[in-house]
This record gives sequence, C-alpha cells and structure tokens, in this order.
Amino acid sequence: GNTCRIVIAVDLGGTGQIEVASFDPQASTPIRTTALVRSQGPADESVSPVILGNDVYWVDRSAEKKVRVMRAAVEW
Repeated sequence: GNTCRIVIAVDLGGTGQIEVASFDPQASTPIRTTALVRSQGPADESVSPVILGNDVYWVDRSAEKKVRVMRAAVEW
C-alpha cells in the first residue's frame, strides 16, 4: 500500500546509530524511529544507509578506523 520506509544514521556524540521507521504518508501521526543498531565507532556521514527489500545496509566505522559494510534484516 502506501507505507513508506526510511533509514537514518544518527550521531550520538561520537557513536553512530542506525534508526528505521515505516509510516503512512497520508496519516497525520508523527513518525517514530526505532533504533536498529549502534555502531562501534563514530557515525559515518559519507555514505548514506540504504534499504533494499527488507534489508538495511550501512557503513560501520570502528574506533580503529576499520570500515565494513553491514546488513540487517528488518521486520517492518
């Protein structure tokens, strides 16, 4: 139907967190995000998280500057 899905990267003062939400764009209810995972290091703002089907992909940068692409399955 009319359900929209979003994923955002949030900076929590030195640590990153990925949050997701699904909502009806025609409803007047506020959008509430749900924390999906907290990063091992700072939020990586150079690559936006992506939704593909029921999976969310994001870049996780550790405190040691190691970078990896992460995936999580989401039950919307």
